[in-house]
Amino acid sequence: AVDYAVDKAGMVKALGYGFWLPTGQLTKFSYANIPNLTERTYDPAKAKQLLKDAGYADGFKTTLYYQSTASSDVLVAFSTNLQAVGIQATLTPVDITRFSQLQTGGWKGLIFDVFRESPDFLQSLANVMSTGVTYNVSLQRPSGWQDLLDKALATGDSAAKATMAQQLNKLAFDNAMTIPLYQSGSIVIMGNNVHPGTTGLQNGSAGGGAIVWDAPNFWLSKK
Repeated sequence: AVDYAVDKAGMVKALGYGFWLPTGQLTKFSYANIPNLTERTYDPAKAKQLLKDAGYADGFKTTLYYQSTASSDVLVAFSTNLQAVGIQATLTPVDITRFSQLQTGGWKGLIFDVFRESPDFLQSLANVMSTGVTYNVSLQRPSGWQDLLDKALATGDSAAKATMAQQLNKLAFDNAMTIPLYQSGSIVIMGNNVHPGTTGLQNGSAGGGAIVWDAPNFWLSKK
């Protein structure tokens, strides 16, 4: 129901500056992507019906935790979509220490985090979604998840690895383990006339090097 309630395309159009792509699965670009997967798309009527079928015709209240350093724009859009179908998600920013405590000690409600699939999708998946890690302890792991993940990590056959990675991706989708919103790359701008405004830097000073993309704040000077 939550997945159907969220207007990912609208969110990406309004906030992604052309650099995000909406997604309904864990990955769009790696070998684990399922090209022909029929993803869940924005359908608030269906979301309301699913809530009704689950016994929540009047919706329910929950909490949405996120790191206080994260931009709240996406979270506001997300919670607004949920409210439209009857789910009242209270936005709750927490510092990094509290966020880590929630990830390792458990949480009730929803938690917003970033899945980084670099340098390898399966290894990244194992780092945060394996049953053997002390991270994301409140995440639902369906039956067969860990066995399939272990087999995928152990194989030396690239074709078998890709097949099992896609099976894991499909298992996550079928069981709504997560609600993927969008995917983006690591976008940087290079040049000696690039200035970061209030953003952080990578590789040195504003006079050169790479600056993390932060569209509202960067500016260019004349060379």
